[in-house]
Amino acid sequence: MLRARNPDELLEILKDFGNGISSGCSVNLAHLDNNRTMANYELWPSVSSRESSISKIDIKISSVEKLQSWKNTDGHYAHFNSYLHSCVLEMKGRTTSSEHRKKRADTFPPPTTIDDGLEILGDTKDAEYPIYRIPSKTDIGCTVATGVFDLISRKLIVYVGNPKLCKPPICSVLELDFPWTAQ
Repeated sequence: MLRARNPDELLEILKDFGNGISSGCSVNLAHLDNNRTMANYELWPSVSSRESSISKIDIKISSVEKLQSWKNTDGHYAHFNSYLHSCVLEMKGRTTSSEHRKKRADTFPPPTTIDDGLEILGDTKDAEYPIYRIPSKTDIGCTVATGVFDLISRKLIVYVGNPKLCKPPICSVLELDFPWTAQ
């Protein structure tokens, strides 16, 4: 995906014509041009063709309006391992953790700094289903690492451990240079 020269080429990579995807996933893409937009792609296996089924939603990242529902994407968009804008039926009871974590994330104001984002990503207020996951009786999932893409400085910062508690981050910084982004 990082080799895509433009958003259309990324879409072709995601479709994976001839094979398609075997399981669902969510992909975020940031356009660093003058429009400063992001998009979220949800992918799932197609039952009728040999390419991935895809749903895309655009997210305005220059706005500070709070997201009230998944249909409104001005400034604040949280996605937690469940389909939000696709017509995929999910198994009952399999999305409880995702629903809790999304509901908790939506209580925060839209982040305007990296530290604001780390507050959300490292949140543990919901003891049964925290955003920063540690295996428990109610949720066996765990957060192995947290990656933050700093779109302004074009860096990926990887945190090992709770990102809101790791200051400065325990990480290595990977400088990113994509061929289709404006400099």
